[in-house]
Amino acid sequence: MHGVRRELLRQQAESIGLPLHEVFIPPQCVNPIYESRVEEALRLFYNQGVRQSPLADIFLEDLRAYREKNLARIGMTALFPSGKRYP
Repeated sequence: MHGVRRELLRQQAESIGLPLHEVFIPPQCVNPIYESRVEEALRLFYNQGVRQSPLADIFLEDLRAYREKNLARIGMTALFPSGKRYP
């Protein structure tokens, strides 16, 4: 989705010792399919006791609100590691 090669993503996760769960989004994906796939992945983690999802660099307030709303729908909250709110 962001143009990062999968191998690089895998190497990054391995280098910091975090498990990687890939969510496959088809090219030119419509929003309902995107949301369904992401929600399915998040529910897997929710069922394992995860209640927060880290998000970074959400500079656009409407995009940030969209992410927060979708997480809230399944009982999760967003965690912004930078701790900043952007205008």
